[in-house]
Amino acid sequence: MKIFLLIALLGLFTLAGGGEFSNWKAIPEIPGALGLAGPFVGVHDDVLIVAGGANFPEPVWENDKVWHSHLYALPLTGERQWQVPGALPRSIAYGASVSVDEGVLCIGGNDEDTVFDDVFLLTSKWEILKLPSLPKPSCNGSAAAIGREVYFFPGMHTDQLGSASQDFLRLNLDNLESGWEVLPSLPAPGRALSVLIAQGRGNDNRLYLIGGRLEKPGGEISFLSDVYEFDPKRAASPWEKRASMPTPLAAGTGVAVGTGHIFMLSGADGSLMSVADELKLDHPGFPKTIFVYNTNTNSWSEGGGSPANEVTTTAVKWNKSVFLVSGEVKPRVRTKQGWEIRLSPSGSLKSE
Repeated sequence: MKIFLLIALLGLFTLAGGGEFSNWKAIPEIPGALGLAGPFVGVHDDVLIVAGGANFPEPVWENDKVWHSHLYALPLTGERQWQVPGALPRSIAYGASVSVDEGVLCIGGNDEDTVFDDVFLLTSKWEILKLPSLPKPSCNGSAAAIGREVYFFPGMHTDQLGSASQDFLRLNLDNLESGWEVLPSLPAPGRALSVLIAQGRGNDNRLYLIGGRLEKPGGEISFLSDVYEFDPKRAASPWEKRASMPTPLAAGTGVAVGTGHIFMLSGADGSLMSVADELKLDHPGFPKTIFVYNTNTNSWSEGGGSPANEVTTTAVKWNKSVFLVSGEVKPRVRTKQGWEIRLSPSGSLKSE
C-alpha cells in the first residue's frame, strides 16, 4: 500500500489499487451540553445508537467525572436529527459494544462505584434484552463479531489498570444457553483499552487485538503498539504476534476496510500523559494520524490525517459508511462532534 498524502481538508488520499479516501463529513452534533467518552455505540435497523458514557462538567479540570444513562438515536435514512428516546436503567460507561442482527450488544462497563458483568442487547425500539453475564466484571474491553459469534477481550476486571486481563471469550448468539466460552488467553501481559477488529487474512476471518495500555510492576503505565492475531480455526494455538504499529495507541478506534485492511482512525499515544495535569486545556489533543494495517502483507503504513482524534468511543459501519461519534479529544475534554466516512465500491474509505 502506498502512503497516503494529505492534500487539503477535503482533499483525497489514494490507495494502491485505485480506491480513494478523503476527510470526514460532519454529522449533527450529539445532544447535551458536552460530549461523552466510553458510550455504547452501534447501529440497528438503520438507526445509529449512542448509550451511556461519561464526562467532566465544565470547568473540566475542577470537577469530578460524571456517568450518564442517556439514550441517543440518529436515523440514518431520511432526515438526520438526533432523538432522545429515553435512558438506560443505570448510568454506565466504558463497556464494549458491537452491532449484531438483533441490536447493539453491550458488554460490561462501570460507573463511579462498580464494574459490571452485565450483557444486554439494545434495539432500535428501545428494548433492553438481557443476555448471559460475563464470567467476571469487566470495563475498558473490546468486542468484535465473526458471523454469529461475538468475541470479547475483557480489559480490566476492576477500575484499576493493574487488573487488566489476558482473558479471551466467545458468545455464540445461536447458542446463548451455553454462555460465554473461555478461549486460550492472550500470550502477553494483560492490557486494557485495546481495539479488537475482525478482518480477513487470505480466505479466513481472524481477530486482531491492537495496542492498548498496561501497568508494569511498580505502577508505570505503558502504551502499547503490539498486535496479536487470533485464528478461530487453530484451536490449539490460535494466537500469533504480528507486526507492531508505527506508534503506541490506546483507547483508539478501528474499522475493517475491504478484504484485508484495518484503519486505525484514532488513539492516544501517551506522549503527553506525564504533563497532562500541567498542560490542562493547553494540551494540543491526541495525534491526528491514521494508520493502516494490511493483514495479508503484515505491514503498516500511514493513512494521512484526520480532522479530529476522538478516542474512547467506537467506530461503527453501516452500508458503505463508517460513523465515529463523540469521544475524548484531549484529557478530560469530550466532543459532541460526529463524522461520517463513506466507503467506495472497492472497499476503501471515501466521502460523498
